[in-house]
Amino acid sequence: MAYFWIALALAAVDWLMVIGKWPWMRTITKPAPLVVLLIWTLSTENWQQVQSVLLAAALLFAVIGDVMTMPKVNRFLYGVLAYVFSNAVIILSLNTNLPPFNLSTILFAGVILLVAVRLQQRFEGGIIERKREIYRLPSLVINASMSLMVFSGLATLAKDSWSPSAALAAAAGTVLLMIANMILMWVATVEILPYNALIKKIPFHLGYIFIALGTIIHLS
Repeated sequence: MAYFWIALALAAVDWLMVIGKWPWMRTITKPAPLVVLLIWTLSTENWQQVQSVLLAAALLFAVIGDVMTMPKVNRFLYGVLAYVFSNAVIILSLNTNLPPFNLSTILFAGVILLVAVRLQQRFEGGIIERKREIYRLPSLVINASMSLMVFSGLATLAKDSWSPSAALAAAAGTVLLMIANMILMWVATVEILPYNALIKKIPFHLGYIFIALGTIIHLS
């Protein structure tokens, strides 16, 4: 669990760098929490299991995304693609065994669908009002992928193979990652939010931390 607390502490340091507007320090602090999570994943006894390998791949893509989106590197498109790959691999890692078809998963799917539709309606309204048609397809893709990720996370709560603590951590992580991505799309399509860089980064880091925690607990 030491890696968990180190990653959390480094994430808090990065949030302080965002508040203090020290971009030169963020060259180190921005990817640091994810690097620690990657080391943690690879240092576990079960690192060769499929879910562990997929988690490591997702974290590696996220680290690449963090590096590519740094101002000094300025490869934003490559960074976005890396984050997309990271999200896709997380979905795969949470579905190495498919969720059961029961009342719980039906309820999860229904709630997620309602939230996704409502969010997309707001994005569409902002796209039309602010004349940002270029964001229509990205908003649909991100909304759909995040909805699938959250369903995958919540569905672990209905799987007998996942302990309650592992499932809760994984589910919380996917919800936090969705919040981070929805803030990103809200700012791009609807309106600028106060402290948007900070309120996006906090759930982003916490999302990966809790997904890693849940997966590692599950595999231990």
